[in-house]
Amino acid sequence: MKNRFTIFMVLFSGILFLSLRSHNGHKNSGQAPIGRTGAPSESTCAACHSGGSYSGEMSFSLGEKIQPEYEPGQTYTITFIGEYDAPRYGFSMTVLDESDLPAGAFTLLNSDNTSLQTGGSARQYVGHKNANTNNSWTFQWTAPEQAVGNITFYYVINAADGNNGTSGDYIETGSTVVFPAEEPVKYVLSLSSNPAGAGSLSGAGEYEESATVNVSAVANPGYLFVNWTDEDTILSEDPVFDYVMPASDKNLVANFIIDDTVDFFTLTFEVMDEENEPVLDAVITFGTIVNEPGDYVFELAAGFYDYKVEKEGFVTFTFQDYEVTQDETINVVLASDETGIDYFSAQHLRIFPNPASEVLKIELDDMATGIKILDMSGRIVFESQKDFKVLSLNVSSWQKGIYLIIAQTPNGQKTSKVLIGN
Repeated sequence: MKNRFTIFMVLFSGILFLSLRSHNGHKNSGQAPIGRTGAPSESTCAACHSGGSYSGEMSFSLGEKIQPEYEPGQTYTITFIGEYDAPRYGFSMTVLDESDLPAGAFTLLNSDNTSLQTGGSARQYVGHKNANTNNSWTFQWTAPEQAVGNITFYYVINAADGNNGTSGDYIETGSTVVFPAEEPVKYVLSLSSNPAGAGSLSGAGEYEESATVNVSAVANPGYLFVNWTDEDTILSEDPVFDYVMPASDKNLVANFIIDDTVDFFTLTFEVMDEENEPVLDAVITFGTIVNEPGDYVFELAAGFYDYKVEKEGFVTFTFQDYEVTQDETINVVLASDETGIDYFSAQHLRIFPNPASEVLKIELDDMATGIKILDMSGRIVFESQKDFKVLSLNVSSWQKGIYLIIAQTPNGQKTSKVLIGN
């Protein structure tokens, strides 16, 4: 991001800047000497150059902002101009923080007329190159990555008469202070639907005062959009509109009504753990509806929905594009996230390889009297009532995912998990 603000000033005169020529010629016309900007601990060349009577002013511009401020890490384009009607010009500039340490970094844009050097204490100096009638220089400065308080640009210009001597030169120095930009105040815009889960909303976030925010509402199947409201005030009857952020937090409500032409169905979840014990306080999200923990009943119109079942200590179960066409019960088995799936052996039940992609081998120390394998939606994908101690299954056609193995033995139920798929 490049910003720009301009400050014009006429500064104090009578301080010699730098030598565009040595006593015997124009030694420094090719490049400005370092350490002559008049910054703290720096001298000038007043003892060598003096006597000029040019009048005029310098201008220093940094970005496009009206206020002289900087944002950490941002790059700005600086333009420095000296207008004195002199036949030859030279300048030098450095930039320091409040501790007189280098602040940020200069970058040249035109190496034909601008030079860049590093002096003591790692101070950078940008200055003229091949001094001539040019009196305008443009280059870049990148602010420090972190705010370092006020930053001062120290600069000096030599409006020289071009006589290859040290007399007749007019020197002027100056400085510009820039301060860190204040963090803009932002306010929270939240969106909610009435009734809950009746639509999908977008546009919530944090915004500055007067920011224009595009908010939108899309009715879920079985609902029709009515309007947007702020408390009792109707803001718009269009589902999409531009909202101008005030200087306060706001919650906008998208109101919907039930579409009487659409049938609704009741979906009830039964959530179990790997031991076939009920999980009573899982959180289920169905479409955009998030029920309270333990609330497993949803009223939904026909359509396709994504849902997920979450419970601390268990792997989150997700399902995409579930089609609702009738009243039904959905069985979900939550797997513990503490055991992992790299290899699991419990109660003398062993499965390998894990993951498996072709053949799955199951071994028990006890004789099994039956086995069933369920996917994470609770659907039984394999079941047998035959006795076995070793069982091999071809799982190459099974869908990739986590499966629950439940084996019945005379000593009780043995369970494990396996990941199918590479």
